[in-house]
Formats: sequence, structure tokens, C-alpha cells
Amino acid sequence: MAVVTVSREYGTSGGAIAQRAAELLGYRFVDRETIGRILAGYGMVDFREEYEEVGGFLSMLDSRRKMIFSMLDRVTRSIARHGNAVILGRGSFVTLSGYVDVLNVRIQAPLQSRISKVVGMNGALDAEAAAAEVKRNDRRRAAFVTSVYNVRWDQTELFDLVLNSSKVPLESAAKWIAAIADGLALRTPSGDIGTEGLRRCADLPADPVLDEAVAAELLRKAAHSD
Repeated sequence: MAVVTVSREYGTSGGAIAQRAAELLGYRFVDRETIGRILAGYGMVDFREEYEEVGGFLSMLDSRRKMIFSMLDRVTRSIARHGNAVILGRGSFVTLSGYVDVLNVRIQAPLQSRISKVVGMNGALDAEAAAAEVKRNDRRRAAFVTSVYNVRWDQTELFDLVLNSSKVPLESAAKWIAAIADGLALRTPSGDIGTEGLRRCADLPADPVLDEAVAAELLRKAAHSD
């Protein structure tokens, strides 16, 4: 089993790359909607709004947001315990940092390339409006990671693989990610040089009630994707 986390800049096709990698691996694809449905089962129906509006460390003084983001971490760890998942965003690369069977991926591209892609995706936007949208989304994602986890969103040393989607085609990027994840999944717990004593997702503490809810959502998602 292995887990892949994918963090991406806006306008890089990072979500499509993550989803394609999950298809190639036969893994579950976990996005904001997946996690939102799990949290909604615990009464946190406003997760999306809280995530969208987070804007700096002071916002974390709100006890409601602290509780929501604590639950987000618990859900991420539970998904990782189940294994065989590609998790898109939500700071999962921080939550699962240091686990030998987790591949943390960042998808990025030059600003002008991303602006051009957004213009192509949304013909109603001109270059100026697309640039504003790209920068707004970048700020939101950076603010979330910084305020919740106190690390920089673009801190490349926190990632195992960094891809420039303006040079690496979607299918190639997905195949590279899948090939590396397959290699992680084949490793034995102590058989590889350098992996002895490192943590694996199976070692994460069990959370029986949450694990059951996560398993039910992953099964529901798998059934709908068949």
C-alpha cells in the first residue's frame, strides 16, 4: 500500500494529474468533496466555506476553525491508514510528512503559463482577469497552509517530487507519479536501505469511529466510479 499527496498551484492541471495518477494506480482519488462529505457526517457542513475563507494565523484563533482543521488532519490520517489513495490538497503533504510509504508531490508552473491555461479554460476571462484569479487562488492556498500548519506552501524541500506542468504533459506526469508510488508500495517494512525505523501509514493510531466513516465514504465513492 502507498499514499500519494498532490499539492498544486492554480492553473497547472494538478487536479487532473492527480486523478489520472489514481486511475493508473487503481487508487481512490480523494478531493475536497470527499473530505467534505466525511466531515459533514460530524456536523461540519461548512468545511468548504471555512477552508475558502481562511486568511492568516489570526483566523486560527477561532475555536470553530481549530476544531475543523483538527478533524481535517484526523480524516487525512484515517485515509492514509486505509492506504492506496491519492489525496488532493488540504495540506495533506504536511500531515503525512515523514512516512516512508507516502509520496508528496507538488505541481507548479510559471505564472504566465498558468494565466494562459485559465484563459483557455474560461473564454469569458481576459488575461488581466485570469491573472487576478490565479493570484487570488494562490494566495488562498498559501494562506491556508501557512496559517494551519505554519509552513510555506511552496517549500519544495517538503516534497518528494516537484513537476513543472508547462513542460511535463499530463499523461507523463501521471505515469511518473504512478511508477514511483508503485515502487513505494512494493517496499518491505525493513528491507530497503534507509527505510529501517521510518514510520509507515499502517503505524498511525487507529480511530475506530472515524475509520468506519472513512471506509464507508471510500466504498461509496468506489461504487459510484465503477
